[in-house]
Amino acid sequence: MLYQLTIIDPELSHDSYEEAFSIGLYPSREEAEAVAAEMLAHVPGFCDYPCTYRITEKEVSGPACKELQEVFLILGWNTNRDLDEIDLVESCCFPSLTQANAALAELQAQYRRSAWTIQRWTVGKADWSEGFVRD
Repeated sequence: MLYQLTIIDPELSHDSYEEAFSIGLYPSREEAEAVAAEMLAHVPGFCDYPCTYRITEKEVSGPACKELQEVFLILGWNTNRDLDEIDLVESCCFPSLTQANAALAELQAQYRRSAWTIQRWTVGKADWSEGFVRD
């Protein structure tokens, strides 16, 4: 099991859209919570607005491996008239790109989405670290 940290800006979220920043995947809930606390306290944007966070348990496909350094995640979405990503579909984590590619075809057959991607994540590393600035 891995723990996905997402920071949310509720002031920029509306209707069926959530302004969410995927931060990273962590080997423990405690590590994800510590990163969230640090970002909400010190990273520009996240500390300047009433942002919150969510930690989601993500299963790893196949045999459990505590030594995983990277995983692959499939993400599919549609866009609304404001070009916001909506109707998100997200897979479990895959230990190899080959497994993720095989699962991508299955997800595309199951869900109609306008765009798909396979994301590579380094376990335990924040993928989003710069914060943000509102226009």
